[in-house]
Amino acid sequence: MRVDLHIHSTASDGTLRPAEVARLAAAEGFGAIALTDHDAMDGVAECAAACRAAGIAFLPGVEISTGGEREVHLLGYGPDPERLAPRLRLVRGDREERMRAMIAKCRAAGLDISEEEVVAVAGGAPLGRPHLAMALVRRGYATSVKNAFDRYLGDGRPCCVPRGRMPLEEAVERVHAAGGVAVIAHPALIRCERRMLTQVLAAMLDRGVDGVECWHSAHTGADVAELAAFARRRGALATGGSDFHGANKPKIAIGKGYGNLSIPYEYYENLRELITT
Repeated sequence: MRVDLHIHSTASDGTLRPAEVARLAAAEGFGAIALTDHDAMDGVAECAAACRAAGIAFLPGVEISTGGEREVHLLGYGPDPERLAPRLRLVRGDREERMRAMIAKCRAAGLDISEEEVVAVAGGAPLGRPHLAMALVRRGYATSVKNAFDRYLGDGRPCCVPRGRMPLEEAVERVHAAGGVAVIAHPALIRCERRMLTQVLAAMLDRGVDGVECWHSAHTGADVAELAAFARRRGALATGGSDFHGANKPKIAIGKGYGNLSIPYEYYENLRELITT
């Protein structure tokens, strides 16, 4: 059996509901999944129930955007949602303020878009740039979500507003305090000189991080080999996931990425054991 430990739903910026994610994973023959929405665990209960009904294993998770000298995404596996909820609500408030600022920039650039339209697109999920991008597509200001990012919303583009982020150390501490395990997401995408990557990751492990995501849709075979070897040397946890978002990233298939993923069930078991103990 294979697993996917990095999945997004409509609880953040995916396009499938948490229950639909579970049913799709079961239909594709996967044995376990983790739901890891951005700065939100609102979909965990629904996904867990659907996984039970479908007969596949489930891990609650979250992907937290952290900052400091560089942006790092932290995957938290197994934390108690109620214990993380107060801090995640603050993060959601920061997201809403950022969204208002980006909408204001859009309007100043001549794009007639409203907060109500973006909220309607999000459907109750924490607001993110993909929701604004979809609203711009609906209005005819962009031909696709990617086009909206390329023209207006990507980093450094005219309507982008930098995001406030939780410090990495705080995110790790909060995940641990809530009973979870902290893993660096898609480490090959961290902005640093490539020759320095393992040193950067080693420093993060020294600050309490438990593991690294070795398998990811954006990782090459060389990335996987390097990261897996690093994890073995350090005795760190190795995980893997597709970063599935549904139609928002249509070329990434659940559990398979771009066709380059095959994540063994033991990755789920290793996580489950560490969370249990």
